[in-house]
Amino acid sequence: MQVTISNEVRDYIINRDTLTLATTIKGKVWATPLFYQVDADLRFYFISGLSTRHIENAMQNSNVALSIFDQNQLWKEIQGVQIEAKLARVKDEDRDRIESLYCQQFAFIAELLDST
Repeated sequence: MQVTISNEVRDYIINRDTLTLATTIKGKVWATPLFYQVDADLRFYFISGLSTRHIENAMQNSNVALSIFDQNQLWKEIQGVQIEAKLARVKDEDRDRIESLYCQQFAFIAELLDST
């Protein structure tokens, strides 16, 4: 499903780097904070281990929700973005491009990827 996103929301997403990912399986909900990066089409990318609870959940139920917000906001001024999405594993042929994009924002991840 293609959704039109305002420039204000696009800028908000691009200028943040953490989100909360919510997954569910068999009626049990799990929320995980993650660093993320987006590409020009606003596709979200993050790196997680296959044995993490959120990935194990998503392998059985790819329907997820994302929340992006700034901490330390006053209650009356709170802002954020909530998104429903489908989670999918990056295709092997796209992996190097996505890792490069991700490591541009999170240099410390390059060291972790090199050590694996």
